[in-house]
Amino acid sequence: MTTQELLIEAERIAETGDMKVLERFMLDRFEELPEDVQGQLLLNMYAEAIEGEAGKVAVSQLQIEGMDALKQIGQAEQELKAV
Repeated sequence: MTTQELLIEAERIAETGDMKVLERFMLDRFEELPEDVQGQLLLNMYAEAIEGEAGKVAVSQLQIEGMDALKQIGQAEQELKAV
């Protein structure tokens, strides 16, 4: 496939909205893509990975805060029972 054909096919797949199929298509033909497109693809994949990790960290932080809050509630409950 020529570069132009690759980009046309990628655009056609993107129009379907199936990003998993588009990702697979791009990865399968990565070496055939121009270097600037390869660079952009790598940058996008890296950004997605960082965003995913940031989301995991945020969820973990919320879980920790939730556990701390439950612990404080339990301690306050014990103090009230002692009074």
